[in-house]
Amino acid sequence: MKNTYKCPNCGATMEKYSSQCPFCGYINEEGAERQYMENLDKVRKKLDVVDEEAAEEYKKSYKKPFIIIVVTLLVFAALATAYFLLESFAQKTIRSRSNASSEDMLKEMTWQRENFPRYDSLYEAGRYDELLEAVYADYEHDTYKWEHMDFVYVYGRYLDTLNLLADVDKSGWNEYAAYTATYNCMFFYYGNYAEELDEEEIEILKPCRDEMSTVIKERLRFTEDELEELKDEVINQYGNIEYDKCKKIAKKYYDRYR
Repeated sequence: MKNTYKCPNCGATMEKYSSQCPFCGYINEEGAERQYMENLDKVRKKLDVVDEEAAEEYKKSYKKPFIIIVVTLLVFAALATAYFLLESFAQKTIRSRSNASSEDMLKEMTWQRENFPRYDSLYEAGRYDELLEAVYADYEHDTYKWEHMDFVYVYGRYLDTLNLLADVDKSGWNEYAAYTATYNCMFFYYGNYAEELDEEEIEILKPCRDEMSTVIKERLRFTEDELEELKDEVINQYGNIEYDKCKKIAKKYYDRYR
């Protein structure tokens, strides 16, 4: 079983049970719920420890004035009430999520059966720009379950860069354009997507990668030697290009872009 999970928002690979994507902040519902239950268990254990400590204190002080006994009993009562409320809240939350999830899953499966064939048609026809628009329009659904969704994310970075450069040609560089173009170009240049795609998808994207390699050298003005040196700097331990690291590089070389 894989212990990794592909972020449906940015396409990055992250730990399966992470509560959120470390790159874009997208909430991973399964991981978040698992973390919630772990935190709940920790709270229960802490309450048990407090119960034991209060009982021990009671044993030591049974000969003390009556007021201490009353206080101890009140502590027990407060802890019991807190535990009961916490347990009730947890059970209601779990039941509510379970019921909602079952109904939502059925609706989502129906939507996918009706709409994924539309994606297939656009992909097979080579109408990738239209495919990208369709996927973005359906962002509220689990589109990442479609078989070519990794390809869509990669192609989206390519098209996003072309649009950014078109704006740059009209209005000049700005920091956002510099950061994003740097990130997208390095993503393509280092072939960071290859492991996620099949041979057909990689072949389709080959012209895009060639064009992005030209952009990073001619528009962003990085040399082959610089790109070789920067490789280890921008790729993290999971093999993903980090946006923040590319942002630092873009800041450093910003004047060169212009």
